[in-house]
Amino acid sequence: SAPRLDSDSDLSTQLEARAQLLEAHNASLLAELAQAREQLGAALQREQHDGGAQWRSSEALASLANMREAAGQFQREADGLRQALRAARAGQAEAEARLPERG
Repeated sequence: SAPRLDSDSDLSTQLEARAQLLEAHNASLLAELAQAREQLGAALQREQHDGGAQWRSSEALASLANMREAAGQFQREADGLRQALRAARAGQAEAEARLPERG
């Protein structure tokens, strides 16, 4: 029935938009992660010259681990949304296939 198709289409659009937002956010997190890695590398180089900087590197490692976990969590959520989007599209295609031909 037509209203069901409209709601499937709306759901599909919403899921697509949410997946794109999550992918953009994940890309942002990955960029932060790369920047944190660079900062960590620089901190470790400084530490070789300054033995008192050990706490800074362990703090940076903890921050890096947190960022990596957050990026993984967003990636899992984006994957779940993509799966839901595929299922919604399949349901929509199936419903459209059952509609009588209009001509």
